[in-house]
Amino acid sequence: MRLALALAAGTLAATTFGISAAVAQSAPRFSAPYYIVDADENALAIASGGSVRKSGNIASMTVIMGSHPDQVAQSGIARLDMAYEFNCSNSTYRTPAAAAYDVDGDFMGAIDDDSPWEAVAPNSNNWTFKSIACDGTIPADSEVDGDLTTILAIYREWVVE
Repeated sequence: MRLALALAAGTLAATTFGISAAVAQSAPRFSAPYYIVDADENALAIASGGSVRKSGNIASMTVIMGSHPDQVAQSGIARLDMAYEFNCSNSTYRTPAAAAYDVDGDFMGAIDDDSPWEAVAPNSNNWTFKSIACDGTIPADSEVDGDLTTILAIYREWVVE
């Protein structure tokens, strides 16, 4: 899944948070260490290394998507945390939950998603996420220190420079 599509889905999900409060769930867990997997003018993708769990062939982790300043202005969502599950043995994934946060890091809402299993495309961000969750393979020079609100603020400042 491309970052732009993930963020578009996040914006759509954000409109669902207010409408579907009855199906709202708890937010996916996240904690350091954090690994920047992709950063460009459109979005920031971070793996939450502290959220990785593995049981048999199934691994899970939280992927944190930082929004471009224009998207923040449009939706109010500065960060979208997506729960990812990977079937390590057959290289598939699904995203069963997501949560949105504003620029101050305040929780906006969460939803469950009954997403189907999809193939992980080789050489994609999802392949990198799977490698972290399933194999413990951390991309070189990807670890970033700090709390998520500060990391995302620095990203938004970088984008507008």
